[in-house]
Amino acid sequence: MEEQHYQSIIDEIWQKLKKKHLYPEIPMPKVRELLDQGKGGAEEDEGVGLEMKQKQMTINGAFVSKMKGKMSEEKVIEALLDHGITHYTFCPWDFHTHLRLYAEAKKVVGDKELAKQVSNYFIDVIADTHCVKKRFTEIPELHRNLEKGAIDEVIAFLYQRFGESDLGIQPSKTSGKTQTDIVRRLAANSLFRSATVGRKYPKVCPFSQAPSR
Repeated sequence: MEEQHYQSIIDEIWQKLKKKHLYPEIPMPKVRELLDQGKGGAEEDEGVGLEMKQKQMTINGAFVSKMKGKMSEEKVIEALLDHGITHYTFCPWDFHTHLRLYAEAKKVVGDKELAKQVSNYFIDVIADTHCVKKRFTEIPELHRNLEKGAIDEVIAFLYQRFGESDLGIQPSKTSGKTQTDIVRRLAANSLFRSATVGRKYPKVCPFSQAPSR
């Protein structure tokens, strides 16, 4: 079964990834069962999940399968694990910080669901840009090959500006200017920055400096 194949890849590369990220205290990641063929939906778009209390990462087998023909399975899984580990080791670091970021986002955008989306995008951008700056990672290649909606193009453009790597996004083709303005407002908002509990995240997007602990 594909789940078992993906789990064997994790087993093979896990020690290398732990060394790369300075041996975080995280248990062996697991593979989520593949979704029924053709079911699709939001769950298929989520590559990796991290349960903060138990520190358990879960790779979405359906997401890995969807990337076939674009990247090797090993590279996709490694990029997803780099992303997930950095959520634990850097941003949001813990569930308390995640909640504070959400609360500050809600003050800016005023809507619960939009605040959840914006805080999640903020956390993803901080984690990925930190990982790209500090570690060798396949994250840029993963973003290059992902199917992108309007907001995803904006986020990919930020990664492209930060990492100086071509992700195939042109400024004239990006949409979702409202979302970009929200990201900038959040990143520049002093209350939003204060929610990081002393952790120094970038002040503006795109990021001119790497986040530092």
